[in-house]
Amino acid sequence: MIELKAKGNTLVKTLKAEFKEKYKVSLRVYHGVNFAADDETLANIRQEKKGDDIHILGGLTVAEAEAAFLDQIGVKVQVENKFGELADDSKKLSHLRDATQKGIVVDGRKSLATIQKEFSKHFPKLGLYFFTPEEYQKGQANLEDIEPLDSSLTVGEVRTLKNLENLSINGNLHIKNLEKNFLDHYGLYAILANSDNEGEKYYVGHEHDEKSLTELNKLYVEQNIEDYNYDYE
Repeated sequence: MIELKAKGNTLVKTLKAEFKEKYKVSLRVYHGVNFAADDETLANIRQEKKGDDIHILGGLTVAEAEAAFLDQIGVKVQVENKFGELADDSKKLSHLRDATQKGIVVDGRKSLATIQKEFSKHFPKLGLYFFTPEEYQKGQANLEDIEPLDSSLTVGEVRTLKNLENLSINGNLHIKNLEKNFLDHYGLYAILANSDNEGEKYYVGHEHDEKSLTELNKLYVEQNIEDYNYDYE
């Protein structure tokens, strides 16, 4: 069973980092009604003097874990889900971790539309499009000028490289590695997209290459971006 322990002298940033490492989702930590500063200790931000230790197990539900922080050490926290939203109180921490790590399996038999739909379930703020190398090269100056592959086609029908190994996509995968993996496995360019609240769609730029898919999706959640919808839906 995955467990988390912290003390009153633990820094907020340390607690958040360890929680993310163990359960693969983020923890919101409060000082009063505001988010606590990363360099504060848990003892400095607690609402009232309680014990000096906190012990959390993965078998606890979100509600039980949040209550344990208050009861054991006097600190208010809220647990997020993999989308960066507040998690369902009834979900266990271990289930949140499993949901984050569960990936999308890509093989030659899947249509691009199926991959896109599965991708949307995991990362609702993001779109995913595929291009042949020839088409991608036309868009070096402006990606808006090129046409993505027909989503009704399968990976096997459009790939320019044959690879018998399946490809996996999960929330910990960095943007740059997502693109590299599709190029190395199938000879296809995979480009992310997002939309604004007016419905305008944009391809995601390289400034986000070092973010994971979960981190980028969470960024758009925080910006109140609408869920991404494909034109064929």
